[in-house]
Parts: sequence; C-alpha cells; structure tokens
Amino acid sequence: MTGLLRKAVLVAAVAAVVVAPAAMAGVPDPSYSAPLISNCGVMLTGVGDNFATPAPGVVANPFVVGVRDGLNQPVPGVNVYIDISGTTDLRFANVQEAGTTVDCTNKRIYRVTDASGTATFHIRGSGKNSLPLGGIGPGGSLQVKVIAGSTQLKLVSLAAADENGGGTGGTITFGIDAGDGSFCRYDILNFGAAPPKATRSDFNCTGNPDAADGSILRAYILNDAASGAGSITGPDYCVPS
Repeated sequence: MTGLLRKAVLVAAVAAVVVAPAAMAGVPDPSYSAPLISNCGVMLTGVGDNFATPAPGVVANPFVVGVRDGLNQPVPGVNVYIDISGTTDLRFANVQEAGTTVDCTNKRIYRVTDASGTATFHIRGSGKNSLPLGGIGPGGSLQVKVIAGSTQLKLVSLAAADENGGGTGGTITFGIDAGDGSFCRYDILNFGAAPPKATRSDFNCTGNPDAADGSILRAYILNDAASGAGSITGPDYCVPS
C-alpha cells in the first residue's frame, strides 16, 4: 500500500469515527429509552378520573415515556405515540387530556416530549370485556407499541380498570363498579398464567392476571365510587373500535 493510499484510508477512518456519533444525536434509541418506560400502564375511565393509583410505584399511571438518543441524551420535541392496534380488547376514549392527540382510525394517542425528553400520558379508555366467556380478546401481553418519531422503543401492556365499558355487546357499564370485578375474576381464572393472557386485568405488571390484581381493582372500584369521577360513555369512544 502506497503512502498516499494509506493516508486516504486513515482520513476515511477518522471521518467515520467523527460522523457516526453525530448521526446518532437526536435520533430516538430503544436501548437507552426502553429502561425509562414502564412495562405496563393502566387506563383511566374519564376526564374527571384523576384519583391516585392504589398501588403507587407499581402500576404506571401516569404512563411516562423517556426518549434518549444514541448518546443517551434527551430528545425534546419528538412525537411519541402509543399504538393499541395490536390488541383486540382495549379501546381509547376519543377525548384525552390537553396536549394529547387522538388518532381513532389507527388506534393511537400522541404527545410531544418536553425539554427533558419526556412525554407523560394519562391514558383514558377501557376494556371490551363485556360478554360471557371472556368477551372480546384477550389481547395478550406486550402488544401495545410505544413509538417515538418512527422508532419503536418498546412493547408494553395496558390494563383497563373499566373492564366492560368499551364493549360492543353483553353487559356494558361505564365507570368502574362491581361488574368490572366479576370480569376481572373471570380473566384471572381463565386467562391467567397460561397463554393467551388477559393483561387487560394485569394491574401489578407481573404479566399474569392473579389474585393481587383483583385486590388492586377492588381499590379502584372503591376510589371511583368515592371520588364521583366522571366516566366516559359510549359515544365518547373511538370509532372504529
């Protein structure tokens, strides 16, 4: 190899080292972002439903998405969306909190990251668990996509405290009540540890609906009744569902 050729190769190698980190800056990176996103969250029932989570630090509500780039730096001003198109048993409300945009057709809700690269969602919606024998679904675990820009950051699960509010037949009741407890118990007995898992009833993020989830939902039922929170109704759900 001639001296000139060696110099050209060296220059190209140095350029690659300099350009590569720059190319990663500002681009969402799953490896750094995923640890900043919970494995699961819980959907609230209505705009007025802001009561504290019965199990603080366990169930994600609010659902916080931290976005980092390939240099592990925050990425502000990027669109983050939660996509439930891969589930069959969840339904978004068509009215979310201020700053959250709803795309009913594609079953997505959007927020923009703040200066710290964080998007905080208070997700509102319900389950479609309103029919005998488990109703529609179950959607299973880790089928909800969290995407920043065009980069998928993580697959997560969402639980629905209002188990039967978004149903299309059977027993449909808006808000959280004793009926939701009954549907949750059915999920625990029939769609618990073995696939397909009804993670719409997994409120403690274990991946398996179990008796502990039933206890958490009972706390939701009591809190919802005591708070007098407004619940969404049929016309307030996204169509198509």
